[in-house]
Amino acid sequence: MVREIIYLIFISIFFFAGCRTETSIITDRNLAYLYNPSLTSLHPRYKVFHNNDETSTLYVKVYPVELLFNQANEEGVYRAELKVFYRLYELDDFRMMVDSGYNHYYINMQNVRRDFIAQIPIQAKRSRKYNLEVITHDVLRKKAVQAYIPVDKTSAFNAQNFKVFRYGTGSSVFNPILDSNLVVRLQFPNETADSLYVHFYKNFSPLPLPPSYSIPTRSLGNNPDSIWHLRYSDTLPVRLTTKGVYHFKVNPDVREGYTLFYFGDFFPSIKTPEQMIEPLEYLLSANEMRGIRNRSNPKLAVDNFWINIAGNIDKARELIRIFYNRVFFANYFFVSDREGWKTDRGMIYIVYGPPDILFKNDKEEVWSYGKKKKSDKISFTFRKVNSSFTENEYRLVRGEEVYTRWVDAVSSWKSGKVFDMDEQETR
Repeated sequence: MVREIIYLIFISIFFFAGCRTETSIITDRNLAYLYNPSLTSLHPRYKVFHNNDETSTLYVKVYPVELLFNQANEEGVYRAELKVFYRLYELDDFRMMVDSGYNHYYINMQNVRRDFIAQIPIQAKRSRKYNLEVITHDVLRKKAVQAYIPVDKTSAFNAQNFKVFRYGTGSSVFNPILDSNLVVRLQFPNETADSLYVHFYKNFSPLPLPPSYSIPTRSLGNNPDSIWHLRYSDTLPVRLTTKGVYHFKVNPDVREGYTLFYFGDFFPSIKTPEQMIEPLEYLLSANEMRGIRNRSNPKLAVDNFWINIAGNIDKARELIRIFYNRVFFANYFFVSDREGWKTDRGMIYIVYGPPDILFKNDKEEVWSYGKKKKSDKISFTFRKVNSSFTENEYRLVRGEEVYTRWVDAVSSWKSGKVFDMDEQETR
């Protein structure tokens, strides 16, 4: 089904390529594979940089290990084929498509190292906001993935006006989440700048409440724990050693800038018993959490919890694998102004798993669970938050009337079973 949908997308893009037309951003495609790594072999990364008032550049990083190489070509060399399609929509009242096209790349295995980066110019004008639809296609494997990327040219100081490189090698950095061993340099090439103002926020964020609660998850805010000033140079080395959120600005009078995150050297992985305890707060009461945290041996406390609810060691291992894989991928997908597992989407992802159906546009995501009885589906809506730190902050639409089966989901986990909506419906 996904392959058929992607084929129709390609036909649509070929038809519209190079045309200017008034159309709506498609929101009725199931994009569940975006948050379920098992459903796709491709996991590209994207970033946008604003060159000038008229154009920007889309960078697409693809990992060659995820591409199919073969020798079925005239040269007889191991080669992969990659196509990148794009459509750029202006976010006005009409959602007008203003640019589209595709690039075709032949990648020789002997010429590529850890990654391959495509650079694609797009016609994005100053003072406008856009939504960029990108489809990355492994031609030989016949697999493709789709992404929607916000393009914001309303500010000359936001993150899309910065470039980040590894210090020494000069390779582009796509992931703003660093470890303490990585030294980077920030460039702000399109405007004259002589200073960098660093706003630092400590790594402390309360967990979101269950989805039926009407109290929204609190954002990081604009009151940094500390501020300092650096003399700007495009060769200035930046290394993060204290856990937290670092917001770099070249203009102290505006909110926008570039944000780097340091959540520990092994992030997004969970490596220590203490780290394994914290996500259990989604399943346990305050008293139960207090009891686990107060144990003198954190590893024994975690092991005993999972063995007690599972009934045996083998089943406990399977529950641990599933639960902490979800924590890992929540960290991978949903970092905003905090670790991904602490976000609204992270909470739902950990307890319910990847959504069966995902609809997404420039303003919201809608996740649905349950495949058998349409009337009993669970759905969660996440609205995008206008944040100066990230384009990845979404807030759950809450309320007591929202049908969530949260108690059933938590009870299922505590009885040693991974919650499954379809299994619940058969009872």
